[in-house]
Amino acid sequence: KKSFYINLSPTLPFINRETVIRKKEYLMFCITEIAKYQSKNVGMIFFEDYFNELIFLIKNIKLLKEKIKSKIKFRVKSHIKDELDTTQIFKYYFDKCSHDNFLKRSFSDSILNSKLVVHNFAQTAFTETMHMNIPSIVFCNPKIMQFDKFSLKTFNLLKKNNIAFNNSRESINFINKNWNEIDKWWNSKNVQRARNFYLKNYFNVDEKPTLKW
Repeated sequence: KKSFYINLSPTLPFINRETVIRKKEYLMFCITEIAKYQSKNVGMIFFEDYFNELIFLIKNIKLLKEKIKSKIKFRVKSHIKDELDTTQIFKYYFDKCSHDNFLKRSFSDSILNSKLVVHNFAQTAFTETMHMNIPSIVFCNPKIMQFDKFSLKTFNLLKKNNIAFNNSRESINFINKNWNEIDKWWNSKNVQRARNFYLKNYFNVDEKPTLKW
């Protein structure tokens, strides 16, 4: 069983990617919350590791170039009561206006107005932005993630094409160097080939699944 954690019922499965009009304005950080006490076996890191990665991310975001910082949006989705309130942490360290409220704004609106979406896990949202062909990167430490052999192979392929990074510092460095040429990088043959490999193995969508069944 491949251990990339994805939801098989994403919210954006069949939007026509060819007709979508994007404003390409924001640098969206799409953050997954994690429960302090884990109650199910999923490919996620433990709470202490998550917290350390979060603090490291906050420090590294401050290394962004000033013109990029002004484009930041944070989207944190949480429903579990015993989760860390990451939204308040980001509001404390950054401009409150940078918070993208998932209760008031749809996920599709958020990503369609984003020049680049950064994920802290290969979560459902990462799979959705990959499917929508929105420039996306993910950072996660393979030493603390629960990767099987095939998932690690996939991670390394994404990393080779600058879609995946071992940590947030590497991803921030990439953003600083490539912000003005994000579309050129994303639309390159190798990046699109890696993207399609990921989707084929982790989100192989059939538009008429019942007929296929």
